[in-house]
Order: sequence, then structure tokens, then C-alpha cells
Amino acid sequence: MAALPLVPGTLAWAMAFGAAATAAGLGHGWAVAMSVVAWSGTAQLAAVTMVAQPVLLVFLSSLLLSLRFVPMSLALSGLLPGTPRWRRVLAACFLADASFALLAAGRTRTVAAVFGTWLAQYPAWVVGTAVGALAAPLLPGRVLEASDGLIAVIFAVLAVEAALAGRREAAVAVVAGAGVAAAMLVVPGAVALPAAAMLAGALGAGIRR
Repeated sequence: MAALPLVPGTLAWAMAFGAAATAAGLGHGWAVAMSVVAWSGTAQLAAVTMVAQPVLLVFLSSLLLSLRFVPMSLALSGLLPGTPRWRRVLAACFLADASFALLAAGRTRTVAAVFGTWLAQYPAWVVGTAVGALAAPLLPGRVLEASDGLIAVIFAVLAVEAALAGRREAAVAVVAGAGVAAAMLVVPGAVALPAAAMLAGALGAGIRR
């Protein structure tokens, strides 16, 4: 039940991705297949905004954006005390930003609850992608062009979330933001954002030692 309020937002975000993917030249089937296999809104939107870039750069950018799940998975030992390791590994396979937030807030503290969150969000993500992809031809061109800014918005949201986590995390967010601003003066945004993500990841790993 705790995951049900997340469904409308998941649907809306998935529809935005589906429309953006279609506008970028991906077929309806490919957009849906990407959501079925990847199920990572941040990485998927980053990949869509970089379709004209080399495949290696797209892969590295998506990988860097997904590295945040490493500390989340490691934190499961404290968030699910007394849970066998194999069950924590299973929970990590179904972990998403929203389910981790529910765990950290103490609203859910079982592997079954993590799975329940996935069960609510995953179908919504896939269905929303399909709806967005099919509706893309009906949307005004300016709306589809605006989808290019979604990845920047997502980075901003992630930075705010990091800043609220503590002073050290806030410092990392500020440095990463400054890195993006500086890098975009000399390189395209498609390169600047992954570079900043790499910088933030390195700093984040350093402050956790």
C-alpha cells in the first residue's frame, strides 16, 4: 500500500520518456523494450538525449548514473536487520530510488515490501512508456523539444536529494554542479553531465571511507 502513491508519478515520468524516445527516433517497440530491460528512468532519459553520441559514451553515461545503486544496496544490511544475505541480494535486484526512500524512512522494512514496491512501479513504467510513445505524434513539437531538458531536471533533483542528506553530500552536489557548469563551457552537455557524474561518484566514494 505504501507504494501506491508512487504510481501516478511513475506513469507520468514513463510517458515523458516514451514521448522523448520516439521524438529521438526510437521506434515504439524499442522504447518499450528499453523500459522492460533497463527499468531506469534516469539512465534511459540520458541515453535518449545522447542517441547521436558514440555508443561507448552512452553506455558509460548510463552506467555512471546507475552506480548510485551500489551504496543503496550496501545499505540494505542496516535497513533490513536480521535478513539473510541471499534475501538482501534479492531485494537489491528490485530496488529503485522510491523503494529505497521508503526503506530509509522506515515505512517499509521487509524484502516483501521492497518487492511490492517494484510490483507497483514496474508495470506502471512499462505501460507509461507505451502510452507516451504512442501519444508522441499527437503532441506539439515544442513539447517534445522540451523533453531534452528532462535529464538536466533529473540531475538537479538528484543533487537536491544529495544536499538534503547531509553536509558532506551537499558539498559533493555543489562540486558536481560547478563541474557541469564549467565543463559545458568547453564540451557538449552530453559529455559534461557524465563527467560530472564521474566526479560526484569519486567524491561520494571518498567521503564514505
